[in-house]
Amino acid sequence: MVNVCLFFLSMIPFSVTPVTYTVTVPAGTYECFIAGEMNGWIPHEMNRVNATTYSLTVKETSISQPYKYLSGPTWDYVEKNAEGKDIPNRIYHTRDVVTRWAKVWNPSENIPPAVPSGTVKRFFFQSKYVDARNIDVWLPDGYSRNKKYAVLYMQDGQNIFGSRETWNHQSWQIAKTLSCLIKADSVGNTIVVGIWNNGNQRVAEYYPQKAFTDIAEPYKDSLLAWMPGGPDGDHYLAFMVKELKPFIDSAFSVYKDRKHTFLMGSSYGGLISLYAICEYPKVFGGAACMSTHWIGLLDPNNAIPDAIEQYLRTHLPSPGDHKIYFDYGSKTLDRFYGPYQEQVNAMMKEKGYTAKDWITTHFPGEDHSEKSWAKRVYVPLIFLLAKRNNIK
Repeated sequence: MVNVCLFFLSMIPFSVTPVTYTVTVPAGTYECFIAGEMNGWIPHEMNRVNATTYSLTVKETSISQPYKYLSGPTWDYVEKNAEGKDIPNRIYHTRDVVTRWAKVWNPSENIPPAVPSGTVKRFFFQSKYVDARNIDVWLPDGYSRNKKYAVLYMQDGQNIFGSRETWNHQSWQIAKTLSCLIKADSVGNTIVVGIWNNGNQRVAEYYPQKAFTDIAEPYKDSLLAWMPGGPDGDHYLAFMVKELKPFIDSAFSVYKDRKHTFLMGSSYGGLISLYAICEYPKVFGGAACMSTHWIGLLDPNNAIPDAIEQYLRTHLPSPGDHKIYFDYGSKTLDRFYGPYQEQVNAMMKEKGYTAKDWITTHFPGEDHSEKSWAKRVYVPLIFLLAKRNNIK
């Protein structure tokens, strides 16, 4: 999803300071969100001051960046003018007023996306480690408590099922693809847990935290500019392992062991999926890292990839018990990844990984977008979830 990051990183000016957004909203509003260039146009929940006032301080932004308000976590709930028509992006004022919403979001009616096959259940999940967020759980057709299912945890959960809730109106179409693979008997019974990112904190939560300290300057400071409050990947993993997984294990009929528990993500989501299997090798049995954002920033550099590689050399899980998938395209951000991926490939071989438990695939002509990942997601799904891997 670094189409989001590409836009996000390229548009943020070099001079950034904390900016506080305050808005008065119509009576009857349950929640208020803000989305703009400062957070990749991903709706981020604001703090409630009183019944009609909300506020949020963004640490790394600029008053030159446009934005809009929403009453809910998707663009279905964007603000309108008094006549119910679209309004232009806002420019900064110390206090804004919303006249009308397209729709008013009620958290108790947080509706999951429609999917072509199976069903999605949505939970608004509270955590002591990270901000509260939506968790979308996809259950395949015929889901039954009389069966057991593998679990695939996917990052950027708002982008995987439908395009209605995405910033660029693209999605992975994961329900369609995985359903076809299950019905074709190409993979075992599996449910998908889509973990929404929270916009403003996405880079902070998705970057491998233990690899951050080894980044050479000035690249460390450059990356830190995209992380309000600093790197927070360890807290994000604690949320997944100590809170979310126990909930999924108890609420659904799933296998709880390592060999049936997997991760998948793209771009920064690929980085955090790789970090998760390294930090919790007894919990996760496989990770698919698509268009892994080795460079961390917008431009190629050696400092950030070298720090990640240094971390991997001492933390990669053992081959044989774990499966790791990498891929990359040749357009937009993906065009930068080849040399860095080759370095990782060489290291994987040194660590004893073979085609049985690791593959890297290049997709010429594909770019850094949900549309491209949707085309090829069947490849890592089969690699991780095939019945020959004892996924029943």
